[in-house]
Amino acid sequence: QFRDVVIVGGGLVGSTMACALASSPLARAMSITLVDSISKSSASKGSQIYPYPEHSAPSLRVSAISPASTRLFQALNVWDKLTQTKRVTSVDSMHVWDASGGAGISFDSRSIQKQSDEFKDQSLAYMIEDDLICHQMYRTLEELNNPSLEMRFGHT
Repeated sequence: QFRDVVIVGGGLVGSTMACALASSPLARAMSITLVDSISKSSASKGSQIYPYPEHSAPSLRVSAISPASTRLFQALNVWDKLTQTKRVTSVDSMHVWDASGGAGISFDSRSIQKQSDEFKDQSLAYMIEDDLICHQMYRTLEELNNPSLEMRFGHT
């Protein structure tokens, strides 16, 4: 069967791409398939494949999400859902160093904010659990209910 777009992998990038395409008016007429090897088992929805019990212990798989990615999440109506969980942590400063040479560089969100109004009230990044991002992307895909999007799980 011919499909306009096939997304292979339904993790962070694949689920975000599917969400972006499924919510785009330009892509509404396109046939989109998201394929992932994760076993669907008894789950009937993507958000059940990436369940996210709010009172569970934090996952150790996290990603640093850039300000550009937060703007994408805002455009997809996912950012507020992520931050409401209280499991999003801002990164306001960091120090990166070379262990063998002793060289290093520091970053601070306040110094970047002073350089441009574009970065006003913005952190360097946000640490978010990968499973939480996937769960919210799949919930958003379910809410969009786009008939041109097909999700296939358990395929390699």
